[in-house]
Amino acid sequence: MPSKFRKRSSSKGTEFWSGHIQAWKQSNLSKAEYSRQHDLPIHALRYWFKKLESKNGQQSNNAVVPLPFHLQDLPSRTSNLTLTIGQNYQVEITGDFSSSILQKLVKTLEDMS
Repeated sequence: MPSKFRKRSSSKGTEFWSGHIQAWKQSNLSKAEYSRQHDLPIHALRYWFKKLESKNGQQSNNAVVPLPFHLQDLPSRTSNLTLTIGQNYQVEITGDFSSSILQKLVKTLEDMS
């Protein structure tokens, strides 16, 4: 294909290529066959197809699909904590507890030892 033809046809603007992309879609031809029948460089048709489709957001395979879900209240996990301080003290804590109260308790028991 003469380079003069390539330059002229591939430098045409969006309107020219948009028309060819639409005509190609309706033709049911491959891009290569459409390009041959219309004397267009296949690389230019591919380039403009990608450019115009991505500009319109039609080529992206990344679709946002909302999925319904329900948050469920999980049963609270209660675990027992056994705290042994020295040989004199053993404290068993069940359920939920305050960390600040636990710190005070440990400090008090340490001071008593």
